[in-house]
Order: sequence, then C-alpha cells, then structure tokens
Amino acid sequence: MMIRRKAARPWLLVTGLMALLLLAVPPGALAADTKLGNYEEAPYRDVVNIYTVDFGEGLSRTYVEIPREYVFSPDKLHRTVTINGREWEDLIIVSRYKSGSYLVFDMFEQKRSRADWFFENLNTKWDPQVSEEQRERSVQNAYRAALEDTITDFLGKYWEYPFGRGGGEPIEPIVSINGRPWQETAWKDYITTHIRQNLYPSDPLLTNKQYWEVFLNPAYNGRAKEVIEAMEEQQIAIPTADQTVAAGSQVVLTLGKKEVITYRDGRADIRTLDVAPEAPEGVTMIPLRGVLDFFGANLNYDGPSRTVTVLDGDTRVELRIGKDIALVNGQQAPLLRSAEVKDGRTLIPLRFVAEGLGYQVTWVAETQQVIIRK
Repeated sequence: MMIRRKAARPWLLVTGLMALLLLAVPPGALAADTKLGNYEEAPYRDVVNIYTVDFGEGLSRTYVEIPREYVFSPDKLHRTVTINGREWEDLIIVSRYKSGSYLVFDMFEQKRSRADWFFENLNTKWDPQVSEEQRERSVQNAYRAALEDTITDFLGKYWEYPFGRGGGEPIEPIVSINGRPWQETAWKDYITTHIRQNLYPSDPLLTNKQYWEVFLNPAYNGRAKEVIEAMEEQQIAIPTADQTVAAGSQVVLTLGKKEVITYRDGRADIRTLDVAPEAPEGVTMIPLRGVLDFFGANLNYDGPSRTVTVLDGDTRVELRIGKDIALVNGQQAPLLRSAEVKDGRTLIPLRFVAEGLGYQVTWVAETQQVIIRK
C-alpha cells in the first residue's frame, strides 16, 4: 500500500518576541544549574546505551537507545530541569528505530535552534524599560516554541508520516512522549493535525476508518505500518481498542493465516507461525510452538513416545499423537480431535490444551478469529 503525501506546509513560528529581543542585551555563555548536553542528570541514564555515530563531513548523531520495557515508564522518561532557579518540564520522545530498537530524543539534551532560543531568553539581560510581565511572556513563548519546534522537527525529519515518505519504511515512528503513549498526551491533536494536513484526502489512512483506528491505538505504537499491512495483505481483522486494553496477555489467531497478533502490557506485535491454524471438524488446531509459549508455557515433544507435554505453573497437559485420550495433571480426559503431525509439523487442539492450562479461549465467527487470554 502506497501512502502519498502533499508537499509539506510550513509551520508558523512564534514571532511576537522579536521586538522585545531588540531591547535585550546579548546574553553571555549559558549559565544553568544543570549539566545539559551530556545526559548526566537524565533519569533514564542508568538504563540506556548512549553512542555517537560519525557520518563524515562534519555530520554525526548521538543515539540514546532504551530497552523496550522502559518505553512507557514515566518515572524514567518524565523529567523537570532546574535552570537558573526555575523548573521546566522537558520533552522526551521515544521512537522505534528500524525493526526493534527504541531511541530517546530529549529536547533539553539535544538542543536545537528553538531550544537554544529558549535558553537565550532565560539568560538575557533585559533592558530596564522591559516590564517583568513582558519578560515572562517572552520566556513562556520561547518555551512553547521550543516544544512545538521539537515535535514538528521530529515529525518532519525522523517520522514524517506513519508510513514514511512516499509510502516507504517509516523512519522513526513516535511511540511515547514523557513515558506515556503519545495518544494520551496533550500532543495528540497537534500530531494528528500534522498528519492529516500532509496526506491526500484519498490516502487509505484517511479513507479507511479501521486503519486510522490502528494508528490512534496505543497498542500499535511504532508498529502501525506492519499491522495495517497484515490487515491488507492477510485480511486479518484487528481487535478494537477496547479489546486491546484487556487485562493480561492475549494472542489473536485467524483461521488460515500464519500471521498472529500478540498483546502484552497493552502493546502489540506481529508473529508468524510455521503453519496456519485450521479447524477440521470444528476443532481449531495450532502448531505446537508460537502460541502457548508466548504465555510462558513450557513445550516439549518426545519423539520415541510421540508425546506432547505442555506445562504452565502447576498444570501439566500430555497428549499422544493419534490418541483421543489426554492427561491433565495425570487425570484422563477425552479429546474431540487428537494431536497430529502434518507436513512435518505437530498440531495440537487449541481449546482443550489452552483451557486445560487455565487460559480463556473465545471464538469470533464474524472474523474467523480465536482470541486466547491469560
């Protein structure tokens, strides 16, 4: 699917400060109460990997890589900085880089032009004829401009649009801001407006309501492109926002499709099974690996005895290939369909094993999907 975009519209910058700045004495070197630019005081410094890549010709970039488990951590990614005795809230963006890395972009650490303008305002020696109210308004406007410029700069250079420039790979999709999903921050409308203004009205992201819902669903942050491609190419129906916030972990299978969607802690991933689930005689059969092990189940297949063992906590389920009797913690239980080997892959009856382990299994006839929750 190709997502076309309009030519970027220039964003209006705050200009009302210029007259006031003419009355200011040029500032000296930045004098702040914090060491900015080296991450020493960043709350996330103990969990990130910081390195700089030199691209030559004077071009370099500092990468701050953070483990996925901290992407939604306000205690690590929400920060106030004290500058000249005043506290200011930082703006910390986490983006997904390529297939699996997550990067931190910190406004106060990676100072850009508008952030520098804010610092200059804080350190300006004002002409006595400028009132305190005018000075404060100038500083606040510069701070707001720094915030908006950081978001706009990120959208234009690193993210651009959910599907990247011209429908290609997204560069760095935004995942969280200050430790929260961006859709749950005050920047939601700002970001969605930017996206809408730079897409043609005919773009599928705008014309397909379900695609737009995927984009706005925090569960798919950083992975909207893969999820929508799976929807389009594999005709997979995506659970609603209400379903994705269900407590615990869950896996969504679609009959006849190898791609499955997994959810953990409100975040989604796409997995590919060795073989697609099928339902001969109404019994859903799944490959031994790729589903139950997502929930932490221990799986084992013993070749000589042709026995499948699935263990989760204190529950043990045993099945023998071709036998219609299983054992659950040593107690015999009848099977509607026995475990089998097909095309070299071991298939097991999903509902019997999953419910035997205490999982919840739901069949959705309209979408031919099975939802497993733990």
